[in-house]
Amino acid sequence: MQRFLGSLFVMAMYCSAAEHPTEELQIRQIFGLLNSEPVLPKEAVSALFTANADRADVLNLVTVLQQISASRRPWQELSSPHLSAGQIDFPTPVTATVQASFSPYGAAIPFSGTHFVMTLKKVGPGWKIALFNLDGAPRPAR
Repeated sequence: MQRFLGSLFVMAMYCSAAEHPTEELQIRQIFGLLNSEPVLPKEAVSALFTANADRADVLNLVTVLQQISASRRPWQELSSPHLSAGQIDFPTPVTATVQASFSPYGAAIPFSGTHFVMTLKKVGPGWKIALFNLDGAPRPAR
């Protein structure tokens, strides 16, 4: 019985992870755009945000992307920091919360990076950033 319940739990977790595959792909494509080289201009980054997003969040993300670009050095052991989407949760069908980080990889010494939270809202057929929370403290989305 215990083995059955364990396998039932694993199946339920697998099914819930595959609940929103196309939405997750669209959200991960946003991270692909943010990692593009050369760095996106402020206007292009601003277009990834919802219309009522806090402009300070836009400036924070632009600053982070500029710092990442400035840290790129040839022939170094650490790669330049890379924005990566971690766990994506869907509290509602039109809202997604992404646990994300930016950190270098390829180092012999482990580096934890910086973790942040993004809240995205479904706008039309795609997703837009509603909240970029670099400090990790909870804030309400607009």
